[in-house]
Amino acid sequence: MVSRLDHPTSGVLPVALGVEGSAAAHWLTAQFSGRLVRKEYVCLCEGPSLGAIGSVGNISTNLYTQELDGGRTARTEVSPEGREALTSYEVRRTTVLLLCYCC
Repeated sequence: MVSRLDHPTSGVLPVALGVEGSAAAHWLTAQFSGRLVRKEYVCLCEGPSLGAIGSVGNISTNLYTQELDGGRTARTEVSPEGREALTSYEVRRTTVLLLCYCC
């Protein structure tokens, strides 16, 4: 089985099922390895503002993935030894969050 989703993101999960080395699994793996997949997320952020509505920016960091359990699982962490991960963002809307206690 081939599946890819940025941890700890939830949402649509593309999956290729079949025997190891099947055409579907090979194709999907090649799409991610070649960085041909465009992923788009909608998120809610708390904390310092990223700017006014319409502001755009980039976040760049290096992520290193270490295989564990003979390649059955993996752990990814920020590391200078890692591969560049670039995220572009656009502020689409802002709001104020309120914490209310009702009794």
